[in-house]
Amino acid sequence: MNRVLRDRVIPVLRERGFRGSMPHFRCVVDDTLRLLTFQFRSSGGSFVVELGCCPADDFTTSYGAVVPQSKMNVTYLGARSRFRLGAADTIGDHWFDFAGRDDGCNLCGTEVLAFLDSDGDRLWSV
Repeated sequence: MNRVLRDRVIPVLRERGFRGSMPHFRCVVDDTLRLLTFQFRSSGGSFVVELGCCPADDFTTSYGAVVPQSKMNVTYLGARSRFRLGAADTIGDHWFDFAGRDDGCNLCGTEVLAFLDSDGDRLWSV
């Protein structure tokens, strides 16, 4: 799965202005920092893509730590500011399951790209 993300999904993120490395990516749009993180299930076979955004400055966490923009990622945001790509709504859940599917890794890569096109801008603007 990592190879498919590296070869198919990350180049699209780069074309859209994202910087960073697996699993955390960020992109400044106007005055907003768009964040995207891949998180694999610890038992394997599936992953989520979490999106979030915050002002494009250094970020102060709820516990007072200051995170520079270049180190910011979705995990610093509160649960209500994080969204799962592919979920039916902003409080929903969605996992990309690649285990046990014929060509599951490629299918998941295609699904991630499709959801980025259909849901990405909507979720980053919530």
